[in-house]
Amino acid sequence: MKTRMQPIGNAWQKLPRIVRDLSGELGKQIELEMHGADTELDRQVLDLIKDPLTHMVRNSADHGLETPAERTASGKGEQGTIRLSAYHEGGTSSSASPTMAAGSTPSGSRPRRCRTVSSARLSWRR
Repeated sequence: MKTRMQPIGNAWQKLPRIVRDLSGELGKQIELEMHGADTELDRQVLDLIKDPLTHMVRNSADHGLETPAERTASGKGEQGTIRLSAYHEGGTSSSASPTMAAGSTPSGSRPRRCRTVSSARLSWRR
């Protein structure tokens, strides 16, 4: 059974390039942080989550992060961050979400009317 387990970093390999390319296309400064790349998942699960994870990261860059001018005008730094985290918690969980995204303020409070940020949590039990 251990041979079927692979690090989730294998599913994340192409994401830095995707984010770098999107950053240039969209005119946004985007940092990609990846934590827990050595967390192991079943090979079949990795194959199943690659495309949805790529879609979530693209949507985070497209819709979740503002342009540098919009970020500066709202009191944030010019660079937005997309953070990927993988960790074991009971079963295994993986999450991706942009930080300081559209609708949030530097203090962390959210205005009354704001857009929902692209985020998801994938959970399953072994």
